[in-house]
Amino acid sequence: MYYRLAPLAERAFSFGISAARMPRKIAGPGIKRNNMTYQTCCARCAQAGKTCCQQTEIYVTMNDVKRIAAYTARIDFFEYRLPADPAYLGAENDPLWQHHVFRLDGTRRVLKQQPSGDCIFLTAKGCMLGLDVRPLICRLYPLTYTGGGLETEPDGRCPVKIFCHGQTVFETFDISMQLALRWHMDLYLEMMHPQGGTTDENWPDLRPAV
Repeated sequence: MYYRLAPLAERAFSFGISAARMPRKIAGPGIKRNNMTYQTCCARCAQAGKTCCQQTEIYVTMNDVKRIAAYTARIDFFEYRLPADPAYLGAENDPLWQHHVFRLDGTRRVLKQQPSGDCIFLTAKGCMLGLDVRPLICRLYPLTYTGGGLETEPDGRCPVKIFCHGQTVFETFDISMQLALRWHMDLYLEMMHPQGGTTDENWPDLRPAV
């Protein structure tokens, strides 16, 4: 099943409204936020082999960077890198992604990796970032999407169907469609219109004073 962007989000893209100014429901009935469920599912996945946190290049918006910097008091966790798979550069199914994620030299902003290829924030106990701080694409995974909408079927590389006994992605990770659609909308709005005019060149130093 494919969920198109709500008309409100489509108009926001058209008129350049930032995510900060978009009206949205932050909490209430129908929105579940269970970090323990995420951790449990990820732990079971890790027992089956390599996970999405390992040997995966994770794109981050500048707003992702701000949230993570405020949470970790670090600013050394991201870099600009060419995709390991050149085919990624030629993907034509999502023009918005191609236009706003990649710089002129073909690089894009991604989380750094440990020497093993694991995400810089992956520990023996799982991700060190809270669910509300993780990059938006991490929160959305294993759902697939483009700028036009959100798929309900998981990415074929994710073994979610193997260990969740026929549950949907939403049941497995204890999140609602409403929350997934909000994350999807936030991802594209932040990609296209960083809040407060934040760019790579002029975001505040969030490290604590020494």
